[in-house]
Parts: sequence; structure tokens; C-alpha cells
Amino acid sequence: MIYTSAVKDILAHMINTLFGSLLSVRDGRMQPDPKEIKVLDPTEYHYTLDKYHISGESKPEWLSVFGSVQKFRKISYLPIQNGVLHPGGVVVRAGKVELESVLFQKEYLNKLFINRSLFFSRFSGIQLQYKSVVPLSHALSTNYYHWTMEGLTRLAIFLSQNTIQSEHIYIGIPEDAPDFIKSSLTVLFGIEDHQLIAISESVKIEGSYLPDFPHKRDDDTKHLNLYDPRGILLLNDRSKLLRVAKTYPERILISRPAETSRRLMSEKEVCERFDLTLVVLEEMRFDEQVQLFSQVKLVVGVHGAGLTNLIYTQQQPMVIELFPGDRRRSDAHCFFQLSQALGLAHHLLILEGSQSEPLSLTDKELATIAGILSIDIRQ
Repeated sequence: MIYTSAVKDILAHMINTLFGSLLSVRDGRMQPDPKEIKVLDPTEYHYTLDKYHISGESKPEWLSVFGSVQKFRKISYLPIQNGVLHPGGVVVRAGKVELESVLFQKEYLNKLFINRSLFFSRFSGIQLQYKSVVPLSHALSTNYYHWTMEGLTRLAIFLSQNTIQSEHIYIGIPEDAPDFIKSSLTVLFGIEDHQLIAISESVKIEGSYLPDFPHKRDDDTKHLNLYDPRGILLLNDRSKLLRVAKTYPERILISRPAETSRRLMSEKEVCERFDLTLVVLEEMRFDEQVQLFSQVKLVVGVHGAGLTNLIYTQQQPMVIELFPGDRRRSDAHCFFQLSQALGLAHHLLILEGSQSEPLSLTDKELATIAGILSIDIRQ
């Protein structure tokens, strides 16, 4: 039975690869379309490491990517007439797949596993039809971090031009969209339910807009995602418009009680020792999370999606990121970039524990945290 299943998987991958080779793809980064409308000019960004500190080991290799000035391309959007939007956010125009719609990388097109349906869709009738659609769905969009960094920042940049208003567009989202996708669009952009299109089948789109992804990934970045800081700042500005309805704690420890990996043990003891308030973000509404992080002045948490909310901070908090010792070091670049763009003091503490097991802080690690909190490097 296992053998039969394995054979089926191999055949399915072969078929997907075959139809992928038959697809015509347009790479907008290599072949710019004259109809593209520029939103942000090219820019350079110099990363400063004076507020980023690593405890537990020497400087990791990934950090060298940020040791020099990085150039970011212009960010545009492409108006599309008579295109077709497919599940996974894939946009096809004039028979060609727009590579920008699949994170500008062919590998993500293959990972969606829809090459066969993309190929045959040209021969099938498509009944549904929409206008003024902004497709934000992509291969990783049901992940909170990637939705924020590659979905919400795209929309913030797109709307920053002030020529198109949020109430006049529709948003293409995944069919299985988690609640945070809908609530974030409503809270930050005023997008209402009737403006959301859950893409479960291919639909015709008229007068739609395909925004560029606000990051780059290539040999020069060692295949790390480098995000244009302007997208981070624009989304942060959006969050400032949210009315603060209550007062939240200023010193927090992010809890992950529902997770089997990267879960910190003895959370209450840690909170008592360092005067922290334990917060379970999964039990909070999205708007409550934004309000919490807008007021917070100290954030302690194990590397995980909850730290994505640093993008909504307003009080220049100190960040202590607890990083499991056996996790791939380059993953630390995710929240490093948020702290860089927002000017936050960020401590990365490499732990002895494994991410596959509950984490217990050693006496040495507790002493390191105490040492960090005894100084104020935000000045």
C-alpha cells in the first residue's frame, strides 16, 4: 500500500513537471512591461548592526548579507485586462503565466502543483468574472509571517500611491484563508467581506492590478528573502490609524501553548523573574494584537510567527528572540529585518535546547537575559 502511494506521488510529480515545461511564463523582473505603473523608485538601504546583538555564539554567516548596502528595485504594479486568476494566486495573461504572481520564482509555481490545470484552463469555459481585483494569494499566504510580509506590505505599497482607494477594489485570497487574513484586511485597510474573493477555481479578471512583491531573493542575498524596508514602514504607518481601545501590558513574553515545537517551559517562572506578562496571541483578535504591540516596550519570545507583530510596534521596544540551538541559523534574518527597518534594539539568544522539544532555559541563559535587561541599549 505504501509502495503504491509512493509510485502515485512520483507519477504526479512527473506529470506536474511535464506540464510545467509546457507553460509559457513571463518574468516581469527580466522583461518589464511598458504598461507597468511605478509606485516606488529604486533605492539603497544600509543595514546598521549596532542595535543587533547575538548571544550564545559568534557572528553567523547569514549576517554578512546585511553588512553592505543593498539595492532594491523599483516597485510597480501591472494593470491587466482580460486575465485569468487561478487558485494559488497565479495570474495568466494572454496565455502566459505572470511569474510575479507566484513570488517571482518558478519553484513556487511548481510547488502549487497546478501546472496541469493551468495548461488545460485555456480550453475550458470560465463563468465567473470580476473587475478591479488585487490578487494577494500566493503559495505561502496562509502562513502568518508570509501573509504579513508578502501580502499586507504589498497592499500597503500599492495603496500608498493614493490614486486607487481600498473601497474600490476586490482582493483575491486563498479559498482556505485563515481568519487572520480577512481580519487584517478589514482592520488595516477597511476591506469588507463583499470585497473578498476566495479563489477556489479559475476566474476571469478585468481591470485588475498585479502588485510587485516587495522583496528580492537571488545569489547575492544567498537566497534569503530581503524585504524592502519601505513596505515594512508603510504597513507600520497603517497600523497607527487603528484606534487604541484599551491599555495593554508593556513587558510581554509570547506564549506558544498549542505548539509542540519551540514551546518554552516554566513560562510563569520566567515572567515572575523578569516582570513580564504572558500573552497568548492565538487567543486574541487581530486588532487586539496590533494594539498590544503598539504599546509594548519589551518583547521576549521564542522564534516564531508571533514576532511578526513587531511590524506594528510604536514604542521602540527592546526585543529578545529566543532561538533554538538546532534551528537553521539563517531563519533569524526574518525578524532581524523588522527590527532594522523600525530601529529596534534586538537580542538574538541562541539556546542549547532543540526546537523539536519543549525548551527549558538554563541558568546561563537566564543570566544572559538578566544581563540584557540590566542595560538599556535603546538610548
